[in-house]
Amino acid sequence: MFSYDGKLDSKLDAHFQCATLYTTSSGQRRVRCTNTVASVSENLLEVMRYIDQDAVVNLIAKEGRSRLPSTLVHLLNWFLAATRMSERPLKDIRNALTEKTIDILAGHRRVSSGSHPPGQLVLPENLKEFAIYNLCLLKSRAFKAGHEPSDRRTHAMRFLKSASPLELSLFLYPRIIPLHSLPDNSCFPDPETGHLIVPESIRASFGRIEDGGAYLVDDGQICLLWLHEHVSPNLLEDLFGPGANNLADLDPSLSALPVLKTHLNAQVRNLMAYWSSVRGSKALTLQLARQGFDGAEFEFARL
Repeated sequence: MFSYDGKLDSKLDAHFQCATLYTTSSGQRRVRCTNTVASVSENLLEVMRYIDQDAVVNLIAKEGRSRLPSTLVHLLNWFLAATRMSERPLKDIRNALTEKTIDILAGHRRVSSGSHPPGQLVLPENLKEFAIYNLCLLKSRAFKAGHEPSDRRTHAMRFLKSASPLELSLFLYPRIIPLHSLPDNSCFPDPETGHLIVPESIRASFGRIEDGGAYLVDDGQICLLWLHEHVSPNLLEDLFGPGANNLADLDPSLSALPVLKTHLNAQVRNLMAYWSSVRGSKALTLQLARQGFDGAEFEFARL
């Protein structure tokens, strides 16, 4: 984050350059330069029209995280002494994130009030999910209220510091695919374009989870295969092969699906291969979350 106090000319572009000096694994010293160009505008509505929602959420998360190092001592004292004074810094940060969200949306409402009746909710076209992402941020382990193990909260803090905009957006609102209701043509290449037909995700809410369902969940960090306790034995056999008739028959240490000739097995493997290709440097490893069996089920509930 930086500020510029000079006057910008809206007729000219603004140029940004960032240089990073680093050492490679072979001991070479290198400089990596990143350049970008942005238009200058005095019209707030024009800025809102081209705003990047993922980038805004990422900046707000990093700003909130930057206030946490001084709060970490209070968090540790919270676990050691359980005093109410230790909860205040985190509460202040949560309130600040909420107020910033309100200020952004209220600012847009003020400049666009001429074309909308009073009292109508007006959201920028590119920030329609902005409030949802900020609510997810408040519920993340870095900022959530209540008791949270200090090592997990610290891990979440460090992740916020290094996460890219796309990584953070997926982490805050994971994609959930219902495997028990996949269309027959999904997860296979489109005959006309050759691109993989990716099935639609459902909303990340327990209200959308069906009894007897099977769901593939990816938040960019872990990939969970959640199986309801009453999942169909036929679905288990299609995914894991003959002999897998119930949840107890599955290997809890399974990290990849077996290669089978069933239609559903090929669909899920194709989908996971696609997700792995768009994840960047992070490998995609499957983790079972059987209802009533695996501890990963609690991770699914946290998502």
